[in-house]
Order: sequence, then structure tokens, then C-alpha cells
Amino acid sequence: MTGWEIYWITRLDGIRILAGVSIIVIFAISVIYMIFKDDEYRYGKKEKEYTAFLWKYLKKILPVFMIPILLLVLTPTTKEMFAIKILPKIINNEKLQELPELGLDYMKQWLKEQAKELEDGELQELDFIQQWTDAKLELKDKKGE
Repeated sequence: MTGWEIYWITRLDGIRILAGVSIIVIFAISVIYMIFKDDEYRYGKKEKEYTAFLWKYLKKILPVFMIPILLLVLTPTTKEMFAIKILPKIINNEKLQELPELGLDYMKQWLKEQAKELEDGELQELDFIQQWTDAKLELKDKKGE
């Protein structure tokens, strides 16, 4: 992945925000324009001309609306694009495919060692606990005398 690709991937969220703001601005301008034109036609009592004007205006403004809407819908977020670019490389990497097997082998070996140490250590631990309780009882007896 090149630096240029990384740059554009990080800009994707900004592009999506710009598209969303563009939709809002275009809609606001359209509403304001329609209000002024509505007054012009309403007071002139030219209803048929106003309907024709609306159709012409909608035909012109619809493509302008569709560009930011398509940008917003079709542009992935930064996280999505990183996943699109990086996950296939990770999934298709043969060295990474071997890691779970190696980890599992290591884990089995470690568990065997721990089981062996536990068997040896349990006996030593029991001896230590017995010695400690014997010593505690002797101290108690000495204090009691």
C-alpha cells in the first residue's frame, strides 16, 4: 500500500461529510428558490406555468442532488476501506495461516510441562503446608506455656 493510497483512505470520511453537507445546502437553496418562484407565480395566477417550471427545475436539480447522494452512499468510511485493503492480505498470508498451528503446538507443550510441574510441585507444596502448620502449632504451644 502506497502513501498516496493511505492518504486517500484517511480522506474518505471527509469526502462523506462534504457530500452530506452538499445535500443539505442544495436542498436549502432549492427550497428558498422555490419559495420565491412560488410567490412570483402565485400572485401572477399562472398555475400551469408554475407546474411546468417545477418540472423543468426538478429535472435540472435532480442530477445535482444525485451526485452527493451517490458519493455519500458509495464512498466507504476510513475503517471500511482499511478493512477492504488490509484484511485480504492478512487472510491470504501463508505465514499467518501457520501461526494458529504453531501456537496450538506450543500451548500443548506448555500444558504438559505445567502438568508435570504441578505433580511434582503439589507434593512439595503439601510438605510445605504441613511444616508451616507444625511450626505454627509449636509457636502456639510455646506462647501458651
